[in-house]
Amino acid sequence: MGWNAVCIVPFFENGDVLATKEFRYAINTYCLEFPAGLLEAREGSVEAAIRELKEETGLDTKRVLFSIPGSFSSAGMTDEKVAVVGLEVSGTFRDSHGKEEIHCFRTTIQELWERVRNGEPCSSRMQCFLMGWHAKEEEKKQKEDIFGEFAGNLRDYPEGEIWSTGNEILCKSKSAAYAIVDMLETMYRVGGREDVQVSTGYYDPVEDKRNGEKDWCTGWWYVNIG
Repeated sequence: MGWNAVCIVPFFENGDVLATKEFRYAINTYCLEFPAGLLEAREGSVEAAIRELKEETGLDTKRVLFSIPGSFSSAGMTDEKVAVVGLEVSGTFRDSHGKEEIHCFRTTIQELWERVRNGEPCSSRMQCFLMGWHAKEEEKKQKEDIFGEFAGNLRDYPEGEIWSTGNEILCKSKSAAYAIVDMLETMYRVGGREDVQVSTGYYDPVEDKRNGEKDWCTGWWYVNIG
């Protein structure tokens, strides 16, 4: 069985998303959704996503971010299958008033999360997307808290030799990086978190120069949690 429809998650370059509000007669109110549409004959999900986005919103596609085969909308009621495609978009968007009344708006994922969390009606696909995003943000926040605390409380190293970017700990020496790995692994093991993987590596100046990637972290060792 092929896909019947496609749901589009449009991202702007700065991370904002485009969402829609559509009046749905089944619930007799407006519902927050992502743009979506039916596939035409012999059309793939990505091609359909690019076409539907342009037709419904006027936005152009810069690149495809991801494409997920999707799932059944409601297996107990219908065999409709919906693929999900993420697109980086640009241009000026507009509302659509053809067969459907579709109002488009640009927002941040955080603002969209707050609206849905406060009870505004939304599609199940949007709810799942936002729940996944929220879980990832909570994990990131926990990591930032741990990294910041470690970097700020390691008194045995000179000032400026160890610091945190929020996503990882940067160390000037290999020995410091490996010491932190040992401490983090011990902390998680004692806490019963055998599934947490702590890793370290080196931003090699020679390799960065060869790849033309020299930046502010070149020459530093990093510690990260996967």
